[in-house]
Amino acid sequence: VVGEAESLRPNFAADYFPVTQDHRRSVHSRAAKWFAGNGFVNEACSSFAECGEYDQISRLLDAHASRLWQANGADAVLSAVSLIPADLRSPAMWRLAGEAHQVRGDWGQAVACLNRAAGQLEGPIPAAVALPLMWMHYVSGSTDEALAVYQDCQLDGSDPGKESRVLSCLAAIHWAHGDLSLCRAVSSAALGLASDDLSLAEAHTVLAMLSAAEGDHGRLA
Repeated sequence: VVGEAESLRPNFAADYFPVTQDHRRSVHSRAAKWFAGNGFVNEACSSFAECGEYDQISRLLDAHASRLWQANGADAVLSAVSLIPADLRSPAMWRLAGEAHQVRGDWGQAVACLNRAAGQLEGPIPAAVALPLMWMHYVSGSTDEALAVYQDCQLDGSDPGKESRVLSCLAAIHWAHGDLSLCRAVSSAALGLASDDLSLAEAHTVLAMLSAAEGDHGRLA
């Protein structure tokens, strides 16, 4: 009986309490703004999608994607981005989707999304887009592809933490190729640019790899 009642509820509401499309959009627009103002990011994105305000989803995710990551993880991020039609997604939204796919281990989709982000940009690729592409290619053993991404990347000091991590990845590629002198130069540059715990950790990790390759066990102690 309960199941039957649940199945009748949508039809009952539509039959006896009809609303126009304009009214529906207005209700969702007001709801979305309330949700957004009170920290309900998922709900706000869904309501903005219902009223076709996809640019508002992008703005909300630009400002609050970290909240989704922390509270609900990669699946929530992907669900929110998927509400925006593919042809309306900005490079930032494609990058966000790529990062979420990367976290879920779906590297094929991650690379495809990040390439879409890079393809929409004019000029060099920023470090935020190049970094995950480089690491996925490197870890997959595709060091030539990783180098190609670096060659299209722009390091202008605007994002020192990610730029340091790009250099750490580049140093690791040189290490993999056996070019230890170039590895040391680039990893030293990465360490000098590091601005947070993660970038410092990655720079020190590559320097430790280098010391091990050179047989300098004193540096590892």
